[in-house]
Amino acid sequence: MADTPGSDLIKAVLLDNDDAPVYLHAWGGQSTIARALKSIEDEYEGTPRWSAIREKVIRKAVIHPSGDQDDTYANYIRPHWPEIRYRMTLDPVNLSYFAAEVVSAEDARYFSASWTQSNISARGPAGSFYRVWGDGRQMVAGDKFDYFGFAGKGADELRREGYNVWTPIKPKGSFIGEGDTPTFLNLIDNGLRGYLDNSFGGWGGYLDPAPSFVSMREFRRPYSTPARAPTHPFLAAAQRDFAGRLAWSQASSYRAANHHPIIELEIPATLSVEPGAAVPLKARWGDPDGNQVSLTWWLLEGKGGRFQKLAIDQKTDGSAVFVVPDTVKPGDRLQIVAEATDNGTPALTRYEKVVLIAK
Repeated sequence: MADTPGSDLIKAVLLDNDDAPVYLHAWGGQSTIARALKSIEDEYEGTPRWSAIREKVIRKAVIHPSGDQDDTYANYIRPHWPEIRYRMTLDPVNLSYFAAEVVSAEDARYFSASWTQSNISARGPAGSFYRVWGDGRQMVAGDKFDYFGFAGKGADELRREGYNVWTPIKPKGSFIGEGDTPTFLNLIDNGLRGYLDNSFGGWGGYLDPAPSFVSMREFRRPYSTPARAPTHPFLAAAQRDFAGRLAWSQASSYRAANHHPIIELEIPATLSVEPGAAVPLKARWGDPDGNQVSLTWWLLEGKGGRFQKLAIDQKTDGSAVFVVPDTVKPGDRLQIVAEATDNGTPALTRYEKVVLIAK
């Protein structure tokens, strides 16, 4: 494998004098990341600088993978750089090619033709670039896996034409899929701080404590419809956020578009707590556009590959009290989300998070 402009860029950023984390997203395999790391290893291993260089790379690099699609993580990165943080997540907002069939009925509306056209694909020049079912486009001419642009053709007809029909055909104008996007979503500044090591995550899911490194080359196997998932705590907000950004791209002035509400905690963001303690929760909120804002507090848990959103009773002034379960053990972390949503178009959401650490 030869160096490439991409691997050279990754190498340069990992070796520069800025100690900030470098989030490396792998949406089609990790070969470019692997090549950068191999080039660093080849240049410095066995030299007096190798120990410091290796420590620096490990400190800075954070890999956000969409699976191990070319096996370079399993075959090179993990054996040679096992200390590099590898952020595979569970239960991200589902933006897969199968999303419309497997999310809850409530969430599925955000992938419908009517919602997608009104909020995304019809939103000016930027939205027009967004691919939807039946749009007449094909990324690479002759790609037998890409039949999304055809309108009015059934699965049998497509198969006769040589296409591998691996995902159900949807109505014209519907959401197609962007299955790798969730690897980026925890980096969006929405208040959930999903990029932190001690976080259960956010729109991009929560950290998988035992990630599987099986190759994803077989993800285009014959499709079967599973049961629908529960309504995701973040999917609607994430999709409306996307719609809001497309609206910004068309707005002639600041006042011509909706903006996120403002929320600020009036308690510390991290608290040490005893089992059974009653923790007062309080925040202040507002909206730059003068919209009404609703505030809700809830407990965020990630278990068994699914987020759980557990309600917390709150008062009419938006404050609440959370009683720490008696079952918590020292070091356990509980994450309380404060969610502020406005009544603009589209409705936009901003969060704050309180992390409770059991004594």
